[in-house]
Amino acid sequence: MKRKISFLFVILLVSYISYAQEVEDLINLSLEELMNMEVSISNKSKTSIRETAGIVTVITNEDIQLSGARDLQELLQLYAPGYNFGVDVEGVVGLGIRGLWAHEGKFLLMVDGQELNDGMFASVPFGNHFTLANVQRVEIIRGPGSSVYGGFAGIGVINIITKEGESTQGSASYLTSFTGNQFSYNNLSFNSTVVRNDLKLNFSGVYGKGARNEREFYDIYGDWSTLKGNSYIYTKQFEIKAKYKDFSILALMDDYSYDQIDLWDAVYRGTALRESFQSHFLQSSYDFKASKKLTITPRINYKWQQPWRLNVVDQGYKNSKCYTKTLGGITATWDDSKLKGIFGVEYGFEQLKQAPFIDDTLEEVFRNGKDYLSYNNFAAYGQVQLNTKFINLNAGARFDKSSEYGSAFVPRFALTRATDSYHIKAMYSQSFRVPGGIIPNRQPIGFSISPEKGTIIEFEVGAKLPIQTYITLNLFDARFSEVIIYQNDSNTGIGSYRNYGKIGTQGIEAEVKHSSKSVYANINFAYYKREKSTTDSIYFVPGKNDYFLAFSPIRINASASYFISKNVGVGASVSYFGERYGYVNTSGTPKKFDPIALVNLNFNINRFLVDGMQLNLHLTNILNADFYFIQAYNGSHAPLPGFDRSLGFNIVYQF
Repeated sequence: MKRKISFLFVILLVSYISYAQEVEDLINLSLEELMNMEVSISNKSKTSIRETAGIVTVITNEDIQLSGARDLQELLQLYAPGYNFGVDVEGVVGLGIRGLWAHEGKFLLMVDGQELNDGMFASVPFGNHFTLANVQRVEIIRGPGSSVYGGFAGIGVINIITKEGESTQGSASYLTSFTGNQFSYNNLSFNSTVVRNDLKLNFSGVYGKGARNEREFYDIYGDWSTLKGNSYIYTKQFEIKAKYKDFSILALMDDYSYDQIDLWDAVYRGTALRESFQSHFLQSSYDFKASKKLTITPRINYKWQQPWRLNVVDQGYKNSKCYTKTLGGITATWDDSKLKGIFGVEYGFEQLKQAPFIDDTLEEVFRNGKDYLSYNNFAAYGQVQLNTKFINLNAGARFDKSSEYGSAFVPRFALTRATDSYHIKAMYSQSFRVPGGIIPNRQPIGFSISPEKGTIIEFEVGAKLPIQTYITLNLFDARFSEVIIYQNDSNTGIGSYRNYGKIGTQGIEAEVKHSSKSVYANINFAYYKREKSTTDSIYFVPGKNDYFLAFSPIRINASASYFISKNVGVGASVSYFGERYGYVNTSGTPKKFDPIALVNLNFNINRFLVDGMQLNLHLTNILNADFYFIQAYNGSHAPLPGFDRSLGFNIVYQF
């Protein structure tokens, strides 16, 4: 049966190539446009990617279409140098950046500017969570962003920018992948824009079900159970964006849940546990054009979440807490060719509250004797970029004062220079991590928690080569002090947090982009080395002083697409992971995981059968490599199998 399906796909592709007409390019951006596109993630005002004060990656709609990636996790792993994934407790897959475990409060993820990090642990779960059908592009800071965004942006910022048309139009899509035994992806998406005079409305949504894996999961004690039928993932997102003249409203709902049996340290023997992360966001803002160069924007944000929701009665554990955050702020943006600047103030009130359930005897209680924890925070920030004939000067800072942890001040300085043939950047930044959410309730008696502090130095050069190719190389040194460390308590099952010592990483990253009429290619390389410290023992590999757990010091990604015609392209991608280490049993010695390569193939067809229809056929992990998500600290959670070989397609109809 599989041979018949594969043969049908080949016949369909060959037949289509024979009559494909040149209607729309699969790739519309030239190399010059790619290198000079404007981004706003680094300083919230539009600046050329080669001049913005940050190590920035932009994954365009063309990259998404040609990559064959099925969700944000696969996209980041392929296109963002130094970005990797590991497993945490309760089956959560989280992000690591430049060798460091960033999952718990060290990076910020946004959708259209909305902060997705949960308010309990500041984490974001991945795996069929953020599908790509409605994504226009992804902007990434591969470094600190705290001077603009605050305490979740210590070593990385990701902003997903969703699609919205300029007139009455829309799209519908269906994504599926099949391993031979179960569907790993099965998602429906839609996006629609309506414009009536000065009113613009955009509606988008995703509804899907998939499965993480079908292999066996072994815990650290050697017991096992199958993940087939026990690792389903459910994703739902719905967003409304409305704009009337200069007034905007955004509403976003994100409902993500999954089944898991890899609870904490041991395989869970009962029916698979359902864990959920629910979030709702509302934002209103108004752009007041004080002049051609000055825009003043007041805004109000509201965030409601119920993260890490789990009920394990036979283990005596339950979490159903709700988190809310109300934030008001005002920014002033000045923009001309020589001087760009943004200044802002904001005030936020946060509350973590016990959910109003009758049976709350299994819930963690708050030490203050109340059914809630609450904090307020004031922040003021500013960034200025002065463009001169010889060099661009960028300076900024952010000041935060919290009712819970006191104050934090982080400066930022950068020099940038770009010409037609090269660019150069030198940057010094500080960052901090907010010890909010549940952390103050879990600090040891007699200790106080202060913000984790980071100092990051970065240097980047880029040059245009004669063959429609641009190469970029950057060096980084990131060091953190007062690191917030989790320590497990075997008696209660609920550990504690405290500031403890230092951690750091150094490394190099490189990227090569090529764009021509027939070939579009991207190659990136990342290398990190642990900055030695005697206080990061739960993160590094004993006997391998330069390594952190879970993440290989060497990562190489390559993707290329060849355009058979303007409507038809064939692509391939390879992700190489050097040797990795992780704890798999109770011996106290981490296991070495040999180097591995994930190889993917995909075919792209525009104007498939009718105008406006696009088809992507993908074959993922064609070598069936035995990949694992490894825990990035010594926390007694065994590696989680991932990335089964699968065959599938994504079909999109634009109307």
